[in-house]
Amino acid sequence: MKTSLIKYSVVLACLLLSTNSKAQLIDPGEPGGFTHDYYEISCPPVTVNFTNIENVDAAPGDFFVWMFGNDGPYNVLDSSYTFTQGGYYQIGMMHFNSFGNPINGWQQNIYISSASMNISSDSACPGDEIYFELQTQEDVNDNQIFWDFGDGNSAYGWDVKHVYESIGTYEVTLITDVGCGIDTVTQSVFIGNAVTPEANINVWPFLSCPNDVINFEASNSTGSFSWVFGDGNDTIINDPEIEHSYSATGNYTVTMEVTNGCGLSDDTTTIVSVQRALPFTDYVDFRVKPDTA
Repeated sequence: MKTSLIKYSVVLACLLLSTNSKAQLIDPGEPGGFTHDYYEISCPPVTVNFTNIENVDAAPGDFFVWMFGNDGPYNVLDSSYTFTQGGYYQIGMMHFNSFGNPINGWQQNIYISSASMNISSDSACPGDEIYFELQTQEDVNDNQIFWDFGDGNSAYGWDVKHVYESIGTYEVTLITDVGCGIDTVTQSVFIGNAVTPEANINVWPFLSCPNDVINFEASNSTGSFSWVFGDGNDTIINDPEIEHSYSATGNYTVTMEVTNGCGLSDDTTTIVSVQRALPFTDYVDFRVKPDTA
């Protein structure tokens, strides 16, 4: 089955400086960190053993603190941790000296098989188009991903759109199987006549090189989106995601204004840095879906 990349986040780019890291360093360039024995995506519950390879250089009295997603801190040398639910987890280990001052830190992400939904906004106006997307790393066919929008309408697919015509609160249900049995995920969506939009911008990658494709997403919003990229290129679209490239280096101020179906607006800005010499790391976060074309 063919697959196509639908979203990625890469810290990468113009100048190859280093490769072959087991963990993504918080302070790139410093050796050390930790390893683990989680080699294949598994269903929860799953126990992962983490080995500290930094302790060989530790001084007497030094100690290490671990975080497993939002769980922690744990003051241990090595650790075994059981993940009882699926999802993405950021694992962090910090090295402190005997006075409690941080020396270095490392982090890497672990994915436990799961299904979740991403919604462009959980509150909107009548007539606004809302985007729904399955989030998983597993390969699932479109006809195995069922959406019930709670208003008598339904759809199949990785990413779908829906418009609510009447005010009210609707329960959206996603039913799929990503390999660990049937997953049922629910999320409430509120439709009202005076919903205030909230402008937020997600950017990946945050650092890039000239002519790299940069992905921008207006998260938690519905309506029309006006983008000003700071290089003289402006556009207005209804899709909350857009791609853009910069031909020259520099720091660019990006402004996005969202206007929803209630006639209300909000705007926000962010800075994008385009450089010619960026460090390379082998950490890539992406997901694929079946290509039905």
